[in-house]
Amino acid sequence: MLGWGIGWAREMMAESKTETEACWKVEDLLDLDYFLQQDAEVDEGDLGSRDEKIARENLLPVLGEMGMVGDAPLEVRSRGIWIWLQQRKAEVAKQRKDELSLMPGEVFEQVSRLLRLFGGLVMLALGAGLVFSLLHKEARYFNVMMVLAATLLPQLLLLVLLAGGWVLRGATGRKSLGGGVVQSMVRESMVWLAGKVRRHREGEKMHGQWQALRQRNYLAWPILGITQTLALMYNVGILAGFAGCLVAMDVRFFWESTPGVAAVETLQQIVRAVSAPWGMMVSDWLPTAEGIAETRITMEGAQKIYPSSEDVNSAAVWASFLAGSVIFWGLLPRLILRLGIGMWASRRVRRYPFVERRYRELWRRLTALRVETSSEGPDDEAVILLWGGLDPDPEKLRKVVLQQLRLNPVKTFAAGNETDVSADTKVIGEVGKALAEMKPRVRLVIAVESWALAPREATDFLDELRGKVGQDRAVRLLLLGPPIEGLPFSEPSGAEVKSWEDLAAERKDTALTVYPYREG
Repeated sequence: MLGWGIGWAREMMAESKTETEACWKVEDLLDLDYFLQQDAEVDEGDLGSRDEKIARENLLPVLGEMGMVGDAPLEVRSRGIWIWLQQRKAEVAKQRKDELSLMPGEVFEQVSRLLRLFGGLVMLALGAGLVFSLLHKEARYFNVMMVLAATLLPQLLLLVLLAGGWVLRGATGRKSLGGGVVQSMVRESMVWLAGKVRRHREGEKMHGQWQALRQRNYLAWPILGITQTLALMYNVGILAGFAGCLVAMDVRFFWESTPGVAAVETLQQIVRAVSAPWGMMVSDWLPTAEGIAETRITMEGAQKIYPSSEDVNSAAVWASFLAGSVIFWGLLPRLILRLGIGMWASRRVRRYPFVERRYRELWRRLTALRVETSSEGPDDEAVILLWGGLDPDPEKLRKVVLQQLRLNPVKTFAAGNETDVSADTKVIGEVGKALAEMKPRVRLVIAVESWALAPREATDFLDELRGKVGQDRAVRLLLLGPPIEGLPFSEPSGAEVKSWEDLAAERKDTALTVYPYREG
């Protein structure tokens, strides 16, 4: 039930936003990737014309000229991509002729709700069924030790495994170590069912597109929340089954163990340990030492002797304690996890970095718009770093930087000379010192020959450079093709640009932007 409430609250908050305010959900990221997947089959010129129109009519009035740059802050890029997505959705809505046609985000959202609904009902029934299975049908009593072991131990073990997985994830640096059996089952069930819906409604082609989208890592985030919602409903089922037995039947609570006095003392210690977090707040829920001793089943020969209900009210001794144990060790941790995971996932979606190549290419198309301004000259100053033995004509390079990057070069450095690799550290230090003496908005432009160097060769150099100039400093990577007759540079090929974009994406450097040289 909690998952539905959180979903409703999110929808209400989303409705209060305007169409230009970014309010990302996982479903939106899924739709965004769906559109970009389709764009991969469209001619580059058509994409440029379409996105230039969207940028001019929708992005520019909202973001302004200062926001229409490739290395805009993440908040600006997120908002710009959000506006683009809303326009693309609006276009699709106008073109829809078949009401059964659904976007991947809509399919995923509907399947998520379906899974929460039916999965919650199933877990509710399983929790109640577990309690009923623990009831001794003939004598109508609960074995206290069995109830504690069956209702709490598996859940505590799962929580320990979950915490251990997160610790190992941080220690090993791996993106994921698997979400456990239940989470894996929920994830596979959801993507399988969503794929079936897409195939049934829209055919094999759409199903194939869904199969390509189902590997996105952000799809795991709502799965974590759903599994905790199901675990929450499981505990609700346990409490509901427990309450149902107390109301509908005359049940009693006993325990048994082979050793006599030692067993009583052991059970007292278990009670104190289990009730440690909440025993002081609700001391009436704790069984007394006398009550524990009086509810023990004893043996006379081969026959069990049950304490008489006239001698001891076993429900008064144990019922509240068992219910409190499930609430504090089963229900409450899942509730906290559900709320925490919900906030964590929402934060990750809102701050999604958009560093992958497909997003970088989209943002580059959107910011390729040429805006005529009344002011003269570039927006900001820049430090130029020639890397990899590049030695262009200074004036021609300056013209490119002024016209295409709208930056005014004020200092130039050179590094990456294979004959003197040790000199790079010295140059990096000089670049860092120069930038430290300038305004924070001064960009660093790294000019590199896209055709002569493999992007991987720049990895160590960029690592060392980032360590010196800082992670937040805007860095523009200017890709220059080989000189051709009559021109100092040429445009890099699409494959070369993609290679450098892949490098930037793998580095997850949101302040690093790739700018391929364009003729004209």
